[in-house]
Amino acid sequence: MREMYTQELTQLGNQLSRMAAQVSRAVSRASRSLDENDSALAEQTIDADERIDDLAYIIDEMCTQLLALQAPVARDLRLIVTGLRMTKTLERMGDLARNIAIIARQQAHTDALPPEIVGIVKKMGVQARIAGENTAKLMEDPNTDLANQMQTDDDVMDDLHVQLHRMLLDPDLVLTPTQIINLTLVGRYYERFGDHATNVGRNVMYLIEGERFLAE
Repeated sequence: MREMYTQELTQLGNQLSRMAAQVSRAVSRASRSLDENDSALAEQTIDADERIDDLAYIIDEMCTQLLALQAPVARDLRLIVTGLRMTKTLERMGDLARNIAIIARQQAHTDALPPEIVGIVKKMGVQARIAGENTAKLMEDPNTDLANQMQTDDDVMDDLHVQLHRMLLDPDLVLTPTQIINLTLVGRYYERFGDHATNVGRNVMYLIEGERFLAE
């Protein structure tokens, strides 16, 4: 019985790693589709979100069963509680990647954006990819160093979001209303993706150290 319980906990960790890897791929594809005006890649990203949602359901069911049947304590309990938190966070990250891809699909055949705007959006995409990759790494190898680094990385994303917002308020910048709306949304989606990655790091800190945190 104990061996089966241990296997179930290992499987839970493996499924979380799998879900994080899919989220990392999703945001990478979404940002590429936006940078390259690739509507086909955007469609792939949108379609792949269903697999992330399916994994979230599977992991939630695993956690519920473990709580109901095994009465876990100490670190095992923290792992299961973290699993429940992670599925919600990772699912939202997948949704944000999908939303970016939806806008990329819409913008694929519209007028080109000013170079200064393109530069900021690409930098935000790079930061989102880093956040996604670090999230996947953290699920493979939970450690406090990377979890702390993710807090610092999110500051870079926040700064880029502020820069984009200021540019969009510049009356000298020529943009269509649709472009302004889409860029505002993209900036928000990237910024929230970074926030959720930060919460992944905080969840890992909770798993390792047992200290509670306030989610953003």
